[in-house]
Amino acid sequence: MKIKKHIHRRIATLLSISLLTASIITPSPYASAAKIKLNKTKLKLTVGSTYKLKLKKNKAKIKWTSSKKKVASVSAKGKVKAKKPGTTTITATAKGKKYKCKVTVKKAVPAKPKITPKTTTTKTPVQKPSVSSTPGKQPSGTPFVIPTPIPDQPVTTPEPDFTESPNSTKQPDSTENPSATKEPLELGPLAQNIKLQSELLTNNILITVTNQNTVWVDEVTVNYDYYDTEKNQIATGYAILYSMQPGETLYITVPVNDEIQAIDEFASEIYPDVIEADSETKYMDLHDDITLSREEFDEDRSGLSVNVTNHSKYDSDLCYTILFYDADHNLVDAYASAFELTAKNTVTETIDFPVDESNPSATLFTDYQITYAAHGTEIIDPLDGYTSKISLTPQKTTHSLLVEVKNNNAVWLRSVNLDYQLYDAEDKFILGEEQMLLSMKPGESQYITINADPDTIKNIDFGYSYANITVETDDGEYKYNTTSNVKATVIENPAENDYEITIANNSSFDTEGSYVIYFYDADRTMIAAQHFTYELMAGDSEIINVTGPESFDENNNPIYAASCTVKIHASHTL
Repeated sequence: MKIKKHIHRRIATLLSISLLTASIITPSPYASAAKIKLNKTKLKLTVGSTYKLKLKKNKAKIKWTSSKKKVASVSAKGKVKAKKPGTTTITATAKGKKYKCKVTVKKAVPAKPKITPKTTTTKTPVQKPSVSSTPGKQPSGTPFVIPTPIPDQPVTTPEPDFTESPNSTKQPDSTENPSATKEPLELGPLAQNIKLQSELLTNNILITVTNQNTVWVDEVTVNYDYYDTEKNQIATGYAILYSMQPGETLYITVPVNDEIQAIDEFASEIYPDVIEADSETKYMDLHDDITLSREEFDEDRSGLSVNVTNHSKYDSDLCYTILFYDADHNLVDAYASAFELTAKNTVTETIDFPVDESNPSATLFTDYQITYAAHGTEIIDPLDGYTSKISLTPQKTTHSLLVEVKNNNAVWLRSVNLDYQLYDAEDKFILGEEQMLLSMKPGESQYITINADPDTIKNIDFGYSYANITVETDDGEYKYNTTSNVKATVIENPAENDYEITIANNSSFDTEGSYVIYFYDADRTMIAAQHFTYELMAGDSEIINVTGPESFDENNNPIYAASCTVKIHASHTL
């Protein structure tokens, strides 16, 4: 629909109008860019240490960069890792604005050796599970996906980020017990409640990580240094799990040489570093917003394709684990993966089934299971309480989506902004746009309209679509009232598909509000709608010319709307 807009005003009021308009459209302080800032603008780190930068008060997508990656790198979630002495600048870019932190990296002071907490080890070396040398029953039945775990059950699996080769051959001093000189490891309160257990499988060490805290934690870094019974170092490094909810269990797999038969628990060590949950961040379980499907390779069941789709509007920290079992349901191997999955996106991974290289003729597994977990985060907005009380009720017409926006708060709102994202039944993006409504009184309903061709409107699926809502509350600068002295008149020219609308403020107060133009066919069935907001000085009016909706008959002849009406849904005096 094409729109031409003409405004009739007295020249003497132009200055006051411009001042009023400026006060109306100025963003509220909570949305001001001045409030958005990094939690650190200067940072000192030692080589090997990490720190998580956060852009406070920001709700937009953030791009993180480092000016010198060899000095310190930064992940997509703002985690800085110090690599070598020097200085670098970490930059967070959001909505075109840049926020910088100067990072200075120095050499690390040698740390005293650490020992594994008692909760992470057993009294005997961890042995690799035995695998029958005779072929067992071939895999049968349909592998299944474990449903959403309850907090005290296992949930998922991240893939370790190695700092060294997992199969290095570095040896400790064989003249003494490698653990004899280790001092007790001092863990913080949260880290003390992270339970770690290691199990040597055919091709991997499976680390089970359980958050026994009663609160979310923002990040768990699992540091490990494994030795076999011959005092050979078989794997060293760390893996990061982003956000864990109370009682949750996740998994990490560490690849090792399949010739390793046992882990020396006294020489090995494994311990967690924990970052506590940010009080300004909301942590969410997105398990129900994720779909995970798998398809086995056609060639002799040699592997698996795993497709993970994030249907939510939030970026997700996704962890999943494949657990392989023998005919007696003994766990023989595992594969864990962890990655960030952006909103409305799909990732596909290809995994080879595990093989026992020492006995290729044996059947390594007969069944497998998949578990997964997904978490999202969002910066807490002080106005979230008001936003949660805005309800949206959509209605489809031939050419438009009409959405009722209702203020269920007990207070006036200065404005309501909606950033909607529409998807079809296959979760494919259709269209999106931002629209704003001006002042809304308690309990009031106003409308926004989304116009598109009939096929597009028909394909919108409300289950996959969403709207991000932000509000501005009354700051006390204005006194609001309602009035019925704003009138609308229509001059119709359906033959030309043209409609002239006049909105007149007949009150003695400056007025703002919204109205909707409804279009009908010859049978008086509503086929389209379009909403507008207005701001008028006392006694002023505005005229708009609107082109109505258009469709075509079987002969490709245009069909126009037969008539229209205008309804003013909000008239507020300031």
